[in-house]
Formats: sequence, structure tokens, C-alpha cells
Amino acid sequence: MKRSAVIAALITLLALSLWAQDPTYEAGLKLMDQRKYPEAAEQFRSYIAVHKDVAEAYYNLGACYAQQKMHHEAIAAYREAVRLKPDFFLAFLQLGNELDYDEQQPAAMEAYRSAIRLKPDEAQPYFELGVLEGGQKNYADAELAFRKCSQLNPEYVPAYTQLAVALYRQGKSSEIGALMSKATSLAADNFETHRQIGMAYSSMERYADALASFDKALTIRPGAYEANYGIASVWYNQGKYDRSIPYFLKVLSVVPNWADTNYYLAEAYRNTAKLDDAITFYEKALALDSALTKAVYGLGMSYAAKGNRAMANLQYTRLKSTDPDRAAKLLATINGMK
Repeated sequence: MKRSAVIAALITLLALSLWAQDPTYEAGLKLMDQRKYPEAAEQFRSYIAVHKDVAEAYYNLGACYAQQKMHHEAIAAYREAVRLKPDFFLAFLQLGNELDYDEQQPAAMEAYRSAIRLKPDEAQPYFELGVLEGGQKNYADAELAFRKCSQLNPEYVPAYTQLAVALYRQGKSSEIGALMSKATSLAADNFETHRQIGMAYSSMERYADALASFDKALTIRPGAYEANYGIASVWYNQGKYDRSIPYFLKVLSVVPNWADTNYYLAEAYRNTAKLDDAITFYEKALALDSALTKAVYGLGMSYAAKGNRAMANLQYTRLKSTDPDRAAKLLATINGMK
């Protein structure tokens, strides 16, 4: 979600390319504008078959793949774009995004660093790098990245909220209140501001403050799935799975094709012993993302809890080659079945 606006902006920018004079390339751009990404990708592939050295064509092909969650294909296209054009800032930024989605965090961090080397006065790659540094528990480095982002773009609310989280993780509390106040002051009546503040409070395990922020966001935009997802996450992270379920369902009523949301709802059902519901939503998650091995594991554990050894073994077989650690844990559960 944090990248959707970035993708749209980049596509618009590259639509101004000189290559848009080519009818095949122009058709690809028009299809992208219509959100017909599979058809657009086919146009760019046809263009590339003849014009193999145009970095922008690979970039747009990568963007089409990214919109379809075809992360491996997007990564390959963006890599080719930066190979052909080593100073392609936008392609490095998007390459980092896709590598992050594909859980290749070290490579994603290097892509963002490449973007920073090319344009050290651009705020966005510092923010993205800070998020990954925090994810790797490099909180001091995350702090530096978020501070740089806020200096370059003083109006960017997430830089302040994420900086507060990085400080919290280091046990530095003196600035946190001022940072959250600064974030609020930038857009007190803005939905996204309160959502970002809620996410930050949730990361700091200040759950009551997080719920208050998400509730404020919902008063500004009633029914917003992003805020409902935040509330679901607050309850889920506290182990109050029964309270998270209604909010996950609200999210899926608006955006049913989020594999991760289906997965977390399945987990909530499994943790409340509603195993049939858990199986239903694990299967929905896997229908949306067949590579989601944590959902295969959850599905196997649910079948094991129901006493269905055959179906649990089937999930173990699916996991053996793709996620050996989870496969071993599932097998231990299966072997312990009566």
C-alpha cells in the first residue's frame, strides 16, 4: 500500500518518454492507464522483442508485473532496466520495492542505497531504507534514515511516526511525544495522518493510543478498510483474536483479494479453534498467492488439529521443498497426532 502512489507517479512520468511515439509502446502506455496490466505487458514484451536496449520499456514492463504481484518477473525487468541505464533512479527505487515484497531485504536495501547515491536529495529512498533497517532491527540506522527523510521532506508524516518507532526501539523516549505532535499538526483532520499515527503507536505497543488514532481516522473516513485493518492488527497483536475477526472481515468485504489479510483472518480463526473457517481462509489466501508457505503451514496445522492426517500430510509434502523449517514443525505435529 505504501507504494501505490509511487508506482502511479512513475508510470505517469515515463508516459512522457520519446518512445511513446512507437505505436506498440504507446499502446502499452494506454493499456497501463486503463489498468489493463496483462495486456500492457504483452505490448511491452512485443516492443522489447525488437528494441532490446530501451531501459524505459523494461521499467514499464516491470511496473505491469508489479501491479499483478508477479514479483520475480518485475524484479527481472527492473534489473534489466538498471543494467541498461545505471543512473535510472526510478527503476532502482521500484527494484527495491519489489525485492522487499519478495522478502529479499538485503538486496532491496542495496537498491535503495543505489537510488540514494544517484539522487541524495530525494526523500523517498531514505524512508524506504529506514523501514527495512528497522525490519532488520538496525534501529540506529533506521533513525538516521528517517531523520534524513524528514529533513528533505518536512511535510511527510510517516517520516516522523517511523522515526518515533525507531527511537522507541532504542529506548529513547524524550522526542517521541514531540514527533507525534508534529505529525498530527501537519494535517490534524487528515485520514492518513491519523492512520500513520495509529500504526506507529501499534508498533510501540501503545495499543490504547493506537485504537484512538484509528477511531479518529474512521470518523474522517467512515468504513475505511485501512483503518479497520489497523484495528484488526491491534487486537491480533495482543492475542485477542476473537476481537480481530470482525475487523478483518470488514477489510475483506472491501478488498477481498489481499492474500495476507485472508491469511491473518485464518490465523485468528485457528487460534480461536474455529478450524473450518480457518481452512476456508487459508485456502483463499493460497488461491491468491500460491507461494505463501505460512498459509500452507497453517492449513496443515488446522487439518492436524481436526485429526485429518491425510490432509495434514498433503500440506507437509507441499512444504518440504519450499519451506523446510515449517515443514519440519508441521511433521512434528503430525507425528504427535493420536
